[in-house]
Amino acid sequence: AFAKATFGGLDILVNNAGISNSGPFLHQPADQFRQVMDVNFHGLVAVTRAFLPLLGASDTPRDRPGRIVNIGSVQGILAVPFMSAYAASKHAVEGFAQALRRELIPYGIAVSTIEPNFTKSDIFAKAAADLTAHRYEGTRYEAAWAQFNASLASKEAKAKPAETVARKVLHAIQSPRPRPHYPLDPIWHIGKYLPDRMFDGLIFKALGIAALMQPKAK
Repeated sequence: AFAKATFGGLDILVNNAGISNSGPFLHQPADQFRQVMDVNFHGLVAVTRAFLPLLGASDTPRDRPGRIVNIGSVQGILAVPFMSAYAASKHAVEGFAQALRRELIPYGIAVSTIEPNFTKSDIFAKAAADLTAHRYEGTRYEAAWAQFNASLASKEAKAKPAETVARKVLHAIQSPRPRPHYPLDPIWHIGKYLPDRMFDGLIFKALGIAALMQPKAK
């Protein structure tokens, strides 16, 4: 109501809210999983629904319909162990964005999804504040969980600057023909086309948990 009263309409909607709570699904509290889905997916859906009429999805056509830009993730295509909630939320964003993009073609509203990998932001720092080194102690995942967090910290230290994402958002906003997808890491393509079991090995090796994720001998 405020946006309509103040601006009359909306040119750009960027859905950028996101959180990450990691952990082995078998032991992760259900409320943590639900919170990730609520913020990363259901929140995005609710905001998009509220602003669609202002972007031009109405019976009154606009000379220049608005655009929607979603901040997705490479985990909308692949899925890393211990991040099932985050991966599920980003897969949901991908599916929603693709369907919505096609539905909004009659209104001329473009929908784009940016798919970064590790990017310098507060998202993982905020999640780390809720982690404890001994949370999954005594479970089969204890060693793998510790190594996963060490590997994650290392990758975050080498993360790309936020400007990398911002440049793609700007392209999606300004381009006469914005792309449906903006993958920012080659692993997006690898995850999309490489056979799953082959990719399992690559993921485990990259995280340093290959030996720790093997079935225990009887």
